[in-house]
Amino acid sequence: MFFGSSDKKDDEPSQENEKVLLSAEETTDDGTKSVELKHTNKIFLWSMCAAINSCNLGYNIGVNTVTSTLLQDYFDLTDIELEIFLGSLNILAMVGALSATAVTDRFGRRNAFTASSLIFVVGIALQTLAPNYATLLSGRVLIGLGVGFGLAVRSSHTLVCL
Repeated sequence: MFFGSSDKKDDEPSQENEKVLLSAEETTDDGTKSVELKHTNKIFLWSMCAAINSCNLGYNIGVNTVTSTLLQDYFDLTDIELEIFLGSLNILAMVGALSATAVTDRFGRRNAFTASSLIFVVGIALQTLAPNYATLLSGRVLIGLGVGFGLAVRSSHTLVCL
């Protein structure tokens, strides 16, 4: 269920997917005791998703900057329309990041995490299939919101899992 499940149930490590990541030595007053740090496959997956989301922002900015002249020619954009298209990502990423706390508090970390990914994917689909400037800009709005939202949510979710 998308917005109805509790975060605690799936965040707790289960016996079948635990792996030992590394061993560390902890020194106490009466000697040295070995401590095993546990790492679950879910924590690894969430951490990788957080890392990929950070790459999404940079990749999206880089690709659209390089292809901006092609976009301007294909959609017959004015310089102002192109500037709005390119600059909107950063502004909307800030809006997405600022809204992340309220949404996470209401729906939970996992659901917010999933929602940010879905928003981003829908934005990519809109930009890829855009027949006109309005659709292209709508996709950019969703990508900006999804990336900003994801940067805030994924960081907090990964920290809680660790």
